[in-house]
Amino acid sequence: MNSISTGLAIALVFSAGSALAQEGDNGRAYGMAGCGLGSQLFNQNKAIDQILAATTNGSFGTQTFGITSGTSNCTQGGVAVEVKQQGAFFETNFREIQADAARGGGDYLAAMGALMGCDREVLPVVFETARRDFDQVFPNETIAPMDAFVSFKGSMKGRSELAEKCAAL
Repeated sequence: MNSISTGLAIALVFSAGSALAQEGDNGRAYGMAGCGLGSQLFNQNKAIDQILAATTNGSFGTQTFGITSGTSNCTQGGVAVEVKQQGAFFETNFREIQADAARGGGDYLAAMGALMGCDREVLPVVFETARRDFDQVFPNETIAPMDAFVSFKGSMKGRSELAEKCAAL
């Protein structure tokens, strides 16, 4: 029993640094203990939950794994996940997005705007930008969908209205 208590005390001491490294409300899916398995098991931002989360992260090494793999809430603002979702949607619906871009609007282009976190009020700007930059994004029939996706995102980022109103751009 003493060895278990000692082990928990040591784990708490070593994991306290992780808990103290994060300051304040960071708007992420984890609290002061940081990302990792602990953030998923103990997701309340109360002191006891954060101590248990930090202990779990420190004891099992899940924080390091999460950071290197981009799992367990360990992505900066979920950016990696958002980009993967956007890319998968663009690739899966490539021809439909291409047709919507040529028309300057449509459901697939609107869904892409939603995945980029664009406010509804700027969807007309997304449509207009897609139509305006169609030849740049889709220069030929053999362009790879992911190459077009990168160009599409670059085109959207070039518009200041979208940079301000699209949270996941």
